[in-house]
Amino acid sequence: CDATADLLLLAQEQGLLERTVVVILSDHGEEFWDHFPGFSRHGHSLYGEILDVPLMVFDPRWSPSGWQAIDQEVSLVDLVPTVADLLGLPLTMQVDGVSLVEGMRGSVIRRPVPILAIQRDARRDLRIRGCLIADGVKLIEPLLQPPLPFSRHYPCFNYPLSRELYDLRHDAGEHDDLSGGQTARADSLADHLRWALRAVHPSAPDEAAYAQPLSLELRRQLEAAGYVLEP
Repeated sequence: CDATADLLLLAQEQGLLERTVVVILSDHGEEFWDHFPGFSRHGHSLYGEILDVPLMVFDPRWSPSGWQAIDQEVSLVDLVPTVADLLGLPLTMQVDGVSLVEGMRGSVIRRPVPILAIQRDARRDLRIRGCLIADGVKLIEPLLQPPLPFSRHYPCFNYPLSRELYDLRHDAGEHDDLSGGQTARADSLADHLRWALRAVHPSAPDEAAYAQPLSLELRRQLEAAGYVLEP
């Protein structure tokens, strides 16, 4: 954007760019009818239009010929260990990500935990869906059963809480769900997802604790507020 360009030009004019590590990234993408016709927002699904964001790291000590595009899944949680690695700073706390410096030099990045993402209901701080991305395969798994009551105003919440599996290398748009024909693979990834979520967030509440039937009075209040409840 113009503000970023102006900032970089100012840093260059003041001689700061030659000794500054520059990182360009985004927090999330936007949905523009990609999976839900007539709906364009963010935060209500785990598809690529939301999760796939730019991440560019510039270190002035490297020559242009030394730069590499990383052909592996990476995550924004890798940013802190990457910058610390570039600056030679020790990490004094545990972090979820890994340094991408070896990948920037053309080597394979070793990642003990795959890429994870969680869709939450911010109103009640509940995890609704989890996502695992590893080796070009993406699993979207429901974490809350039975489903929460959904609002007619949010179509992205209205799609079923069911498992989805995509081969990102052949289906980057995530339209060919393979979960029905590759159940064993999906089951294995789902087990890995839950293990990884416990490893990264050991204090997270058990979603099953929230999966209780709604009382008649609560159903009445939700329906009066405009929510569409499943029978």
